[in-house]
Amino acid sequence: MDKESLIKEFIEAIEIEIKTIRKKNKGPINYKIFDGEMTQVSRNKFVYTFTSEEPIEIEEDTPIQIKVGDKKIDGNIMAISGLKILISIEENIGHSVKQAILIADPTFLLRKLIERLKTNHNLPANLAMKVFGLLRVK
Repeated sequence: MDKESLIKEFIEAIEIEIKTIRKKNKGPINYKIFDGEMTQVSRNKFVYTFTSEEPIEIEEDTPIQIKVGDKKIDGNIMAISGLKILISIEENIGHSVKQAILIADPTFLLRKLIERLKTNHNLPANLAMKVFGLLRVK
């Protein structure tokens, strides 16, 4: 198997995972979050800690949106611990936020990975080929 075939198999496997996630979730997931407190301001990013009603199963660094009233603000998941969630958003929504909706697309990082695999396939891949046993280790 050559590098191109391996990348094609990776992409196919990721696409299957995306379809499985979409079948399970039927689109973006909304979580009710409350008791938001601004904890930090850094590089035009506003960091908030919220509490969720239920466990949130989203990877760190996943892009999200926060809906406060009728306004949606882009951001990222920084950390999740139990029902506590730390997020970074692009706008100041006040020192404290009574409640909000966190909107997440759990397939976002997988779709980004496919994009990277498709655009960076010309990079050297000797190490990866050795790991998968497709090149001999000297």
